[in-house]
Amino acid sequence: MKETFKLSAFFIFLFFCTISDAADKQSLSQADRDVDALLVKISSGGNAQNAVINSILKMGKAAVPRLVQQASTEYVTQKQGVSFGGPGESFSRETKAPNPKRFPALFLLQYAWSDEALVPLLEILKKDSSQDARLLALAALNKNSRDPLKKLLPELAMDQNPEIAGIAFEQLELVKPDEKRILELVVRPSAWKFLELYLPRYYSPDLTPKTMAMLKAGKATDEKTAAIASLINQNADSAETRKYISGLLKSYDPAVKDMSAEYLSWHGTESELPGIEAALKTEEDIYAAAAMAAAMKSIKRRSLVKTGGAISLPATYEGAVKILKTEKNASGVSEALKLLSQSEPFEPLYIQGKEHDEAFDKQRQARMELTGLAFSIPLFLKNSESIPDTKIVIADSLVPPVRNYFDPARKAFGSRLSPTQGIVRIGDNTGFRQTYLTVASIGNGVVKVAEYNPRLGFGIVIEHTGADARKFCSIYTHLSPFVHVSKGDTVAAGQKIGAIGRHFTWENGGYGAHLYFGIYNDSFESCPGWQTSYMTEEEFAKGTKWVNPQSFIQKYKK
Repeated sequence: MKETFKLSAFFIFLFFCTISDAADKQSLSQADRDVDALLVKISSGGNAQNAVINSILKMGKAAVPRLVQQASTEYVTQKQGVSFGGPGESFSRETKAPNPKRFPALFLLQYAWSDEALVPLLEILKKDSSQDARLLALAALNKNSRDPLKKLLPELAMDQNPEIAGIAFEQLELVKPDEKRILELVVRPSAWKFLELYLPRYYSPDLTPKTMAMLKAGKATDEKTAAIASLINQNADSAETRKYISGLLKSYDPAVKDMSAEYLSWHGTESELPGIEAALKTEEDIYAAAAMAAAMKSIKRRSLVKTGGAISLPATYEGAVKILKTEKNASGVSEALKLLSQSEPFEPLYIQGKEHDEAFDKQRQARMELTGLAFSIPLFLKNSESIPDTKIVIADSLVPPVRNYFDPARKAFGSRLSPTQGIVRIGDNTGFRQTYLTVASIGNGVVKVAEYNPRLGFGIVIEHTGADARKFCSIYTHLSPFVHVSKGDTVAAGQKIGAIGRHFTWENGGYGAHLYFGIYNDSFESCPGWQTSYMTEEEFAKGTKWVNPQSFIQKYKK
């Protein structure tokens, strides 16, 4: 009987609340009632979200008043009433409960907007007690009202909520990098996740102690690899730093070992060679091993630079390049590293397709050339092209170009560039947001192209010969300037040829950090052009010698 009473009382409570809701609905406009119905529907799961978004898009501004009202209502008051059956045997009370329609309303304000929503959402963003509400308000403002939001971004970048701070920081960074802002944020562990892409763009030596602290205290792989990548560009080459990073070659984490070897390619000395060699003997990860082998070659190449007398370099990249091209010794290299560290606090933002002048290109090119000379990068050295070996090397098995390459959900090859353009991708995009990730040759072959292209950044093309004597080519673009091979070189499967370039920089062609990777199923000479990664849908439908890279490597992998 006791359970029956509880159930009856619950139904009575529901009856009272239903009457209350019905009374409230009578005072609403049809548009408001439609919005409320959609707010209930979106929480039902399944495919409801897309259907609700489409309905809100159709309603447009008519949906905004009710969405704003629900978004601004943190709690709703409910009148609860219970009757026990006899006269006077009933009571009622009012309680507050979280508004179940609030978060859906904030979410949907991304899709329906008017100026009426601006002030309420700014208030939520600045003062609300709910971090989820603030994040949703930021998303709606960021999509619909960026100009008023801009004034708040510096404050929001320092927010205690890392998700909000991260969004604000990226908006600021993509407009105007700021060394002072980075110096304030790099000491906050909560900020490390969103600093990962941008910290490696900063050159200032003032960041080095804080970046070393980040490396030592960081727990996540991405925190450690971002710190190491940043130390590379800060030219942090002290004996203490080199020793610490060399010790990370013993890490359990292949990505950390990989990035440590990348650092040593740039800053390692002969003192680090025994440690690298010892680590390489036991390394099982092919990409970390490839990075270690490449680092050893880089160090040995730099060790050939003569000591010589003191060299003074001018304060311009172009002037310094002219001198180092004619007279390069250890003193000149040291002066070049100082110039690279002190002339600019950060690498300027460069986004493909946005206007920039000829002077910008000229300066970036000169800096990259000075970098190449200072670090003895093969691509920038005299007579860098090798005489091709006449002996044909067979690519009898293949390896992926980067670690964790295969992903059935990634269907870049043959996909449209956009819904409105009749252009499709003829390669694969991978390694997103992974600055300096090792890129390896997929098979034995001969380097046909190793150069910089204004649209693709640093890139490499390798021609391979299969076991059946048929030729095919692999292309790798958006790389960093530290390209480990030159035209004419013979390379082996799994050999490190380069690394992914930094995010939205001149060196990678002005794109977000990633690798563009393609396979052309024929000889190098038969391809009409290498400086493209797209073709029209009509051309693609007729048939192409570009093939799906994931499928091709899966077929022939070790």
